[in-house]
Amino acid sequence: MDKTVAVLFTHHREQINKILKINDEALTVKSHAKFLGIIFDSKLTWKDHVNYIVDKCKKRINLLRAVAGNKWGANKNTLLRIYRS
Repeated sequence: MDKTVAVLFTHHREQINKILKINDEALTVKSHAKFLGIIFDSKLTWKDHVNYIVDKCKKRINLLRAVAGNKWGANKNTLLRIYRS
């Protein structure tokens, strides 16, 4: 159960200390967890997920910038193929 974590969703400011067990094994309680590509945090603010998506997009945009130069870069069809993939 290395991948199994618990996230307690609450709007309370104080931290809740609960011990959750499955088959007498205590689960690790974290403030955020990734599930099917979406990052959930305990306050449901989506801040971690939005930052993750922004970082992912910046990496891809920088790749397109590196390939697309006005005088020396790839042509329009190649850039569109990279963008769509």
